[in-house]
Amino acid sequence: MEWPAETDPYLTTAQSDVEFFEYDCGLADENDFCLALTMHGTVQPTTDIVWKRLEDAECWDQWLESPVLSSRNDPQSSTAPVTKVPGFELLLSSPVPRAFEFSDCGSDAHFYLPISEDHWKKVIQLFHMHNSIKDAMSADKSYSSFLAYQANGTTVEMFTATMTSRDWDWNCSISATYFPEAQLTVGVIFNCHLDQKDMILNMLNRSPEVKDHPLLMLGLYCELQRDRADRLAKRVAAHTIEVLEDMEYLSDVTKVGDKSPDNKRAKTHIQLRLVISECKKAVEEIRAAKLQTKRITDDICEKSEASKQPYFRKATARYKCRFDQIQIELDGRMAQCRIAAEDLTYAGDRALAEQAQVSAEQAREEAAAAARQAKTGKVIAFLAMLYLPMTSIATIFAMPVFEFQNYWWDMGFHRPPPDTPKSGSDGKNAEAGGEVASGYFTLYLIISILLTVVTLVSYCIYAKESPTNRTNGNGIRNPKPGTSSGSIPTTENSMTAALSPPRQTQTQPGHNGDSLPASDLDEKRPILETFRSYFSRNGNGSRGEGGNGNTDGSRYRGRSQPSSPV
Repeated sequence: MEWPAETDPYLTTAQSDVEFFEYDCGLADENDFCLALTMHGTVQPTTDIVWKRLEDAECWDQWLESPVLSSRNDPQSSTAPVTKVPGFELLLSSPVPRAFEFSDCGSDAHFYLPISEDHWKKVIQLFHMHNSIKDAMSADKSYSSFLAYQANGTTVEMFTATMTSRDWDWNCSISATYFPEAQLTVGVIFNCHLDQKDMILNMLNRSPEVKDHPLLMLGLYCELQRDRADRLAKRVAAHTIEVLEDMEYLSDVTKVGDKSPDNKRAKTHIQLRLVISECKKAVEEIRAAKLQTKRITDDICEKSEASKQPYFRKATARYKCRFDQIQIELDGRMAQCRIAAEDLTYAGDRALAEQAQVSAEQAREEAAAAARQAKTGKVIAFLAMLYLPMTSIATIFAMPVFEFQNYWWDMGFHRPPPDTPKSGSDGKNAEAGGEVASGYFTLYLIISILLTVVTLVSYCIYAKESPTNRTNGNGIRNPKPGTSSGSIPTTENSMTAALSPPRQTQTQPGHNGDSLPASDLDEKRPILETFRSYFSRNGNGSRGEGGNGNTDGSRYRGRSQPSSPV
């Protein structure tokens, strides 16, 4: 935890304070800028702010040696100006990325400034910044503080705030000091973008009457917070629209059954999760900004005595009204990010449901194809079953273990002479011989047909047999439906519970110690009455102690019989 210094709060030109920044080392480009804004004295509504872009060392020297800056400070004091110069003097610095991103600088400094070290030391002397700005800028989190400092009979109000995060752009830091006696505000805004610079110029030009108000820098801080929240919400909205369009495309592709964009689908789902996480981070970032803004505005409005002067009463009321409006706008930005996260979550769930539906449809199609293939295989197996006996008998007849000779018949079923060439003979008279057939072919047909009939009948008997009458691989018969082991019905198993000895009490305690309701006993009453009548008719139907059936109450001989449970 950092405690803002109150005894000596100013940033100094000491080496420890100066080494916090890395200065111009030849890496500045056209996007780096420093802008000086000045407004002093009585300002007409049509008068614009005097601003100057500090591009090189000559511009810096001219601005720092200008009479406006050089004449307002007391050489004997570094805490306050000597003359009353109502207005403000602001220095806007371009984005100050971390110095370690510039490998050529070779420095351990935290940030880079596009100015020289000598010029920065003069800025420290002129703008009276709070020394907590160093720790606030390097903390990577939002920070704000207010200090009403008194020294040498002079009251100074110092305001420090940062909007810093590693996950988001448009970070900003402010260090400002207000001198109530001189009605002068001096401050430096670090990491100010060009768009933010234009916004600040427009706001100050539209309201020149607040040039010397104590809440000037607080108002700029709140406006920058609102602008940052707007940019975060717009960024989240753009990413949300992009992901939703990709999800809609994948939904259309999924519905038509196209399986080609698998990589696209995976990347889109990953992007979806990233954007949802981004939405949640944006909500938390805006919530933190709102809390910081609410806290610091309430703190300054309560502790700033200068803002309560009658001269500033009207402008102070306007500032407070604007602060409330900014709180409402921040709530709206949080709601936008939250709704975007909900939309993305719904889109992801819908995409998963559609993908599951398509997968189920594909599974049904595959199951139908498998059923068709099984049916085809069944037909093929049936045909093979028909041909199997014939091919088996043909193979047996063709084996060399049999000798079929002199049993030929011609086409008129007459036996040919013994010297008649047979069909298929390769003798000399092969062409002169007639066509004959083996008489054993009839035997082959009879045996084949009989075996085919036996095979078909066996298959039909097996197919009609109930699956419950078959045995598994261990030789155990499959259980029948409604039984637990294949031999004892489950209804009988449940009924054996009624054969247990009579209960000692009429009611049974429930899970919490209460007695069962009478309705449960009423439901069991018919069953118990049935078994009581059964025992009274069949003396051997129940077993007493020792395994002998008795119905004369010998089981309870020598002791009182328990009361009936009903």
